[in-house]
Amino acid sequence: MGNLMNVKITTQPDDFSALENEWKALSQNSNSDNVFLTWEWISTWWECFSTGRQLCILTARRINDGKLLGLAPLNIQRRVYKNIIPYRELSFMENQEAAPDHLDIISGADSEEEVAKAFVNYIFENRSMWDVIKLDNAASGSLFLRLMLEKKAASAMISYQPCPYIQLTETWENYLSGLSKNARHNILRYGNRLSKEYPDQVKYWRVEKKDDLLRMTDIFFSLHLDRKSEQQQDSTFNDQRLLKFIQKIVHKFHENGWLHFYILTVKQEPIAAILCFCYKAIFSCYQQGHHPSWAVFGPGRQIIAYTIKQAILNGALECDFLRGDESYKYVWTKKTHNDIYFSMPISSWGQFLFKMRNINQSIKNKYQKNALKA
Repeated sequence: MGNLMNVKITTQPDDFSALENEWKALSQNSNSDNVFLTWEWISTWWECFSTGRQLCILTARRINDGKLLGLAPLNIQRRVYKNIIPYRELSFMENQEAAPDHLDIISGADSEEEVAKAFVNYIFENRSMWDVIKLDNAASGSLFLRLMLEKKAASAMISYQPCPYIQLTETWENYLSGLSKNARHNILRYGNRLSKEYPDQVKYWRVEKKDDLLRMTDIFFSLHLDRKSEQQQDSTFNDQRLLKFIQKIVHKFHENGWLHFYILTVKQEPIAAILCFCYKAIFSCYQQGHHPSWAVFGPGRQIIAYTIKQAILNGALECDFLRGDESYKYVWTKKTHNDIYFSMPISSWGQFLFKMRNINQSIKNKYQKNALKA
């Protein structure tokens, strides 16, 4: 017999904070658990990015004893389409700046389907509270997402984002042997060149002391900005909220033993850094940076190679490069997860909004087609 459950909505910060212990316990028994769904990540994200958002965390509890069976970490934002049409958007507690991946609801392994169905039904039964649901960076295997699609697949907008990952082997040598001859040659060539040019002056190290975290995080920010400047790209690190968030999460993950923060130095000068999280045997490569003036030695390539070696030594099963199909990731792997970007109208106002979007897109496409003919 299934679990009889109540679904309720949490909208107040104090009630959110009160969920901490239950959230952590539920995560340990959840198949959808990953580092971006932990209490530490989501509560810290809310501290830094809550402005303009309304908490909307759904909880599912067993009726007979109140045990927490599931959580949907959601929030509501008020948006305006084309400066004309206001609407309420229900989404995961995330944003593009913080860049979390593989998002989902959290539920006990023995009640996944029941919880997912309960949350989907609640969202549609309470359609007066929101107009559109938008789930970015959703895990491809999300049962919650599949059930949402079954409700209204025809009106949903869906796209996919590749997240390359390495299925790790038992040793670095075994992993290296599986790469192309050219990839192996370049990895070893750059490493040997750096060591030959600066004998006994090349050092890779993990930031492990709490007193070093703030200073090395600032160096990491600087190297990341250098890398983006070299690529002539904007950096999300120009957002002060994101800097504050990363400074906080680095300390919290360090306390939990999840932080793997690696620095490459030459002559004691940091030339590359990578920020990784190791959680439940998954190494997530979150962000990296390197100094452009050392590009001839391939510092970005070298710090990634070192990270993969450390992931293997730490017994990780997977090294996840996270979202984005940048070419450098495919030097190391051909495997990808495909996170899903999904949006769907819920209320009648949301349906009107989607119709306006479709009309606008049709006009735009027709104009572009005529322009090409001209």
